[in-house]
Amino acid sequence: MIIKIILIPLMLFSYSLRCLPLRWLGKLGHGLGTLLRCVGFRTRIVENNLKLALGREKSAEELSKLQKQIYTHIGTLFLEIARNFTLTRQDYIDELQVSDEDLAKIDKIKAEGRGMLVISAHTGNWEIFPASMAARDYSVAIVAKKMSNPVSQNLIEQRRVTAGFSVIYTGNTLQKIAESMAGGCFVGCMVDQHLPGPRGLQLTFLEHLPLLFAVLQTWLATPNAESYRCRFTGKKMACIA
Repeated sequence: MIIKIILIPLMLFSYSLRCLPLRWLGKLGHGLGTLLRCVGFRTRIVENNLKLALGREKSAEELSKLQKQIYTHIGTLFLEIARNFTLTRQDYIDELQVSDEDLAKIDKIKAEGRGMLVISAHTGNWEIFPASMAARDYSVAIVAKKMSNPVSQNLIEQRRVTAGFSVIYTGNTLQKIAESMAGGCFVGCMVDQHLPGPRGLQLTFLEHLPLLFAVLQTWLATPNAESYRCRFTGKKMACIA
């Protein structure tokens, strides 16, 4: 009952965002981001991360400018995710452009009945990618952790089911990935920031990605696996996988 009560205004809000031109979505996102910055939403985290990453390279003025841009990104991202709830199958296809060359690589793997492990950065409105590939009639799953809030989890689960892709939740994850790939499924994994505790495979630098592929080939029992580099370009972002 709670889900239905929340879902109705959420869908109305989502549909109104879908009807807006993207340039207006960006302006609204800028306004929302400015509001979040003014009320101090995670300000300390943003400031500390900027100082840690760029404190020796950028001046205080430059860091302040970057902070404003980060909040604009956060505000726009919130609206983009809300907009996802009412996108149609064709919308998902139109939102993501894949080159003929990359589609040929993907179709070759599909035709051979093989699965594919897609690894990309956990950035932006990334769930547009599996939704778009599912709309193109590929079998797609993503690896994710369940949300602590059950209402949010149910809402996002409904949207994922509607979009046509499944979720491999954490817990015996490697076996689930291997089984999905054996069935010809394309499985998406995100490279994320540091996670506390023993979860995940930690890499210090992105140049260690060849090591990641080697370890995954061993764990998934696919020693002869091929690797490809593909670019998926959305209307407002790009993803290298």
